[in-house]
Amino acid sequence: MQRIDFVLHLILTYYSVDKMLRVKIFFILCFGFSANVMALQEVIWIGEVLDKNSLNINHTTFQEIKTKLDLPIKYMHANTARSLRLLSDKSLLSCRGNLRKTPERDAMFAMSKLPQVVFPGLRLYSHVPLSESDTIDLKTVSSSKLLLAVQQARNYGFNVKSFGKLEILNLHASKRSSTLINMFEKKRFDLLLEYPNVFAKYASKELISQAFEYSITQSGSYSLGYIACTDSVEGRALIKKLDDVIREIAQTDAFFYAQAQWFKYSTISPLYNDVYKTNF
Repeated sequence: MQRIDFVLHLILTYYSVDKMLRVKIFFILCFGFSANVMALQEVIWIGEVLDKNSLNINHTTFQEIKTKLDLPIKYMHANTARSLRLLSDKSLLSCRGNLRKTPERDAMFAMSKLPQVVFPGLRLYSHVPLSESDTIDLKTVSSSKLLLAVQQARNYGFNVKSFGKLEILNLHASKRSSTLINMFEKKRFDLLLEYPNVFAKYASKELISQAFEYSITQSGSYSLGYIACTDSVEGRALIKKLDDVIREIAQTDAFFYAQAQWFKYSTISPLYNDVYKTNF
């Protein structure tokens, strides 16, 4: 309300001053007020569709980020496909966290330069030993008769369909990980790609002790989840602000714990330090 009163005051003053002052008021109205548009516009923050027991690092890290944002925020839950449709609607100011950065997404949306979350890389789990090394190239199992299960709508960060004999499953996102791990435990298939913290969360103690775990060369030591916003003037301004916020709070214990609580300290600490240049 105060901002509106100020603008009205400028308009009324405009007609009672000399020409030079009118020019100054004109620039305040056109540029100064437009600079505050983002602060007035509601931001739709899109969360992932997860069951209540799932890893929700997107939520815990954003709780730290939003303490630095002076913006009205509306929360919405949507799967990845619907999230991308909402982000494409330039009549809205929408953002989605924990998205893998791809050339296509980078071209379509305003994406953060700094990641919101850091994950240990994907692991390959097997019922039988595959290698004497802790790391394996999926190309070495592509010619085998072992069956690798993959989730149809999941982005693994590489073309997983080019490796091995596949069982492509179309599972509901909210129960995807728990269902896949349960099916792997029942030996519905031979190989499973999953993040180690997720596997540890849903696998039985017996499966954890018996399964063979390998890092894979296609995934790297960690995966990064970025923030994507609508590719508009407001969206790009918000992404710049979010990058500034992440750069600042990544140095804090609170933001580190928002990520570290989901993993073993010895696993996440070196990855976090490498990405954010910290010393936890």
